[in-house]
Amino acid sequence: MKKFYAMFLLVLLYGAVAVATPSTNFYTPCTTYIQPYGVPHITYDSYFNRTADFPTDTGLSIGLLPWKKFQAEAGFDLFLPSPDPWQVNFKAGVPEDALFKSSPGITAGIFGVGFHNDVNNYDVLHLNLGKTVPKLGTFAVGGYQGLTRKLMLSSDGGDQDYGYMLSYYRTLEPWTDRIGFSADYMSGENILGGGGVGLYWWFTKQIDVITGWVWFNDTKLNPFPNGLFTIQLDVDVNFKRKLPE
Repeated sequence: MKKFYAMFLLVLLYGAVAVATPSTNFYTPCTTYIQPYGVPHITYDSYFNRTADFPTDTGLSIGLLPWKKFQAEAGFDLFLPSPDPWQVNFKAGVPEDALFKSSPGITAGIFGVGFHNDVNNYDVLHLNLGKTVPKLGTFAVGGYQGLTRKLMLSSDGGDQDYGYMLSYYRTLEPWTDRIGFSADYMSGENILGGGGVGLYWWFTKQIDVITGWVWFNDTKLNPFPNGLFTIQLDVDVNFKRKLPE
């Protein structure tokens, strides 16, 4: 699992507004993974089709706490081209088995924290539960609440400031652990609602490329009825010690 995303990058509003992402699964932040303590994570995510491109996300996140049973991360994203490119995110939680044997991972946080009022300050709270099932993969479920209601509307003006998320991830073991399959979904007829499916390719345990397709629930808000293709590069940089390949 990786940042996702992250990203589990969330949808960008074409040409102007973007949503900053914490660690993600593929398209959404529906994961209980938290970036390890003191390890910067660099991401470069692009979304495009034959007719248009979204702003490219260059992001950085880092783990904040050295404890095994309670962890936290924070990060920022820079979306270019965009007149309001900066957003930040934060989340904290407990990993699987931390509370008791076989307990799920639990995380809570906020993403899409921008600095231009009613333009890119989505300020979305989220809560996720996740569990890895041997031989089946990692499943997660979550919910979200957008605090800036003016930005969480459907194309017809209806309130769409909350919803649920689902995600799944699995490597292709026992054949190989270098390739993984990912799928996730975020409900809501708003600028964020949609889903995606994709493949991870792990060059090492610290470097991966993800490629796949994302789609949107409200295509009047996001004028791409056939969705967008994505290519994402993720790199962990550990300054403290050499990680195994």
